[in-house]
Amino acid sequence: MDMNKLHNALRAQILRSPYEGMGIRPTARLFNVRPHTVMNLMVRAGEHCGMLHDTHIHGLHSPTSRSTKCGAWSGLTSIAARMR
Repeated sequence: MDMNKLHNALRAQILRSPYEGMGIRPTARLFNVRPHTVMNLMVRAGEHCGMLHDTHIHGLHSPTSRSTKCGAWSGLTSIAARMR
């Protein structure tokens, strides 16, 4: 089933499954979608969360340096780059 044809309730269930500890492939089998669809949903949800965060959370100052923050997230950045 194509990701654009999924109902919002099904998208929410698919996104909830990995959060609860289920892997990508078992989630895909459970909801009869491709693993790539599950990953695309997760990437799009993350992008939307990032936009929401950027618009509502601003002006905060962290005591940690920027290099420390970037180093902690570098692994996630490389995973997202491979997905594209």
